[in-house]
Amino acid sequence: MKPPLIFALLTVTAVCLFGLIAAQTRISMQPFVRVGMQVRDFRNGTNPVLQSEYPPPASALFYAFQENPFHRSFNDAWKIFMMLTLAGTCVWTFFRANKRAAALLPAALLVCIPLLGSELIFARYDILVTILLFLTWQAARTHRTHSAGIFIGLAASLKIVPILILPFLWLQSPREKRRDVLLGCISGGGIAIVLALLIMGPSAFTANMDYLRSYHGVRGIQVESTWAGLLFLWSAFSGAILTIDNIAQSFEIMGHTMIATTASLATIAGLALLFLKMIKDRSSAVTFNPAILFLPLLWALLTTPVLSPQYFVWIIPLLLIYSAEELLDDPYRLLPWALLGLTILTAALTQWIYPVLYDDLLHFRSFLAVVILNIRNGCVAVLIAMLWWSSPNDRSIKHQKKHQ
Repeated sequence: MKPPLIFALLTVTAVCLFGLIAAQTRISMQPFVRVGMQVRDFRNGTNPVLQSEYPPPASALFYAFQENPFHRSFNDAWKIFMMLTLAGTCVWTFFRANKRAAALLPAALLVCIPLLGSELIFARYDILVTILLFLTWQAARTHRTHSAGIFIGLAASLKIVPILILPFLWLQSPREKRRDVLLGCISGGGIAIVLALLIMGPSAFTANMDYLRSYHGVRGIQVESTWAGLLFLWSAFSGAILTIDNIAQSFEIMGHTMIATTASLATIAGLALLFLKMIKDRSSAVTFNPAILFLPLLWALLTTPVLSPQYFVWIIPLLLIYSAEELLDDPYRLLPWALLGLTILTAALTQWIYPVLYDDLLHFRSFLAVVILNIRNGCVAVLIAMLWWSSPNDRSIKHQKKHQ
């Protein structure tokens, strides 16, 4: 059997298995249902309030799922949309980018179900961000820079953080195609905004934006962040009292206002240092370096004071695919095995924190929860170091020679 046919069969099998598990999994999407109903009521004039903490394109999606013309439930509409998106992504990747990667995407998502938990995979819309980041990677590796920009623009319209990838994607693109990256990103974001305006209407769009700004303007130190983990340790050893409250629909540590400023400076400094490294690496790079997708996101996850478990859905599947590809090219290298093992550990610890130990963490009932939280956040730091100190250019040269 020829390799393309093998990859096709593996892709179809993995997608069907993922869909079967999704169909059989009971999920609750109440926060997204609430937003969809609020958009509906706002448009109908029966409720003047629209409190959506999500960007308008995401709110428009929730409204579409809620009011779908097929009269399906919100959950059914979401599962169908998710599966169509995954299947379409695999088809595009198989024929336009990389046949092996087309099979690895659904396989990685299947692995993430037990690792991260079905709630994070199926009951959050972050999997759409994962798919768009994957498409960005596949488009960039095949020099479809305009498409890569579009995918980044779409991802950033659903969650703001992926826009951090844009300058690194621009830098890694051939000089003559860098303009296409920017135009593609503007196009992707513009498409998302226009669709949101058409679906929600201008008034609902404006109300959504107003609430979004006010909501994120009061965010504090979320209990799963690196900063919260360090504060928990400091409290455990010093006896200092930490106050946790439910602010902006998330549990956050009160006070310590300087941490937000410190976190912002740390994020900017780290991204600037990474950009300088990429400039140096770019001079000798032969092929696209996927680390430009992983490192900015991992650094943002490490330094942000606002960290939710579903954010790991963006990066864990991509790291699994990256490690698997490296091992398939050269199974005797130690680094990909270490990267794969650490990725799996990070995912497993994330699920252990949420939902298993989450309540213990909030109520200071278990020092184990504090230890696990800090170990998980430490794993993110080690992942950054491993990707930082790896030698992607040498591997790119070997990979190119192997396929010449």
